[in-house]
Amino acid sequence: RHIAPDKAEVRFGRKGASLHKTLSIKSINLLQIDKFAMRPKRASQIDDSKHCILFVSDSLPFYERLIKAAKDCVVVVPVKFDTWSLDDRQTAILIRAGKPTKQYASVGLLDHGGPGSFCLLKVMGSEGVNAHKLANNKSLQEFFVFLARYVSPPRSLHAREDLNSRIDLLGCCVAKDFGKALIESLEDLTQVNWAAAVTKTGNIADGFDWEMQTECSLGPVDQCYFYPEPPTRWHESWLSIDVIVKFCYNSTPISPT
Repeated sequence: RHIAPDKAEVRFGRKGASLHKTLSIKSINLLQIDKFAMRPKRASQIDDSKHCILFVSDSLPFYERLIKAAKDCVVVVPVKFDTWSLDDRQTAILIRAGKPTKQYASVGLLDHGGPGSFCLLKVMGSEGVNAHKLANNKSLQEFFVFLARYVSPPRSLHAREDLNSRIDLLGCCVAKDFGKALIESLEDLTQVNWAAAVTKTGNIADGFDWEMQTECSLGPVDQCYFYPEPPTRWHESWLSIDVIVKFCYNSTPISPT
């Protein structure tokens, strides 16, 4: 039996039979339960030519491909998830994007996510950033306030009227369940609008999408950060690898990105 997660052929012998079964079950479930699998992209009202900042976590499989896929108008900040502190992350954005003067249309945070939480750095703990942690961690609050100073001010907070001024949480399902309270807390703190998804983020061919459902008429945001083709190849490769990792190490990461 052969599986090709990156054009590289991987052979599994008899011991791999149960692994192949796991892959098959996951693929079937994705097609059966994800209502977005065959949905065409909605037209977007955002201006995808504006300059943006994109954080890409090295905890994502094949994260290098996402970096290479970024548009020329995007300042990419690769994130060392396991070793960085909040100060390290702030220094990295200062080096790459300069001092914050409200000069960018949006900032994207690309990492794993789950209902009501998102990953930022390992030092934040296994549960990631949620509303409780945000309310009780002053350093975290200061970091997000700093980050928001890169984003052009919205015409109206919470109103979703200015779709070209926001911070995008690009992890899966962040706005689901308690996620709405988290988004509103972030907006109150930073005075800029935040966008997030209630569904799984990624390649539409795999049954996912790049739409931030917290925003009306925003549409897919991948066009803000990436050229069209590379992200579609990325998620297909990641999907196979993620299942292998879960099977071999019995890991239960936060919902995949």
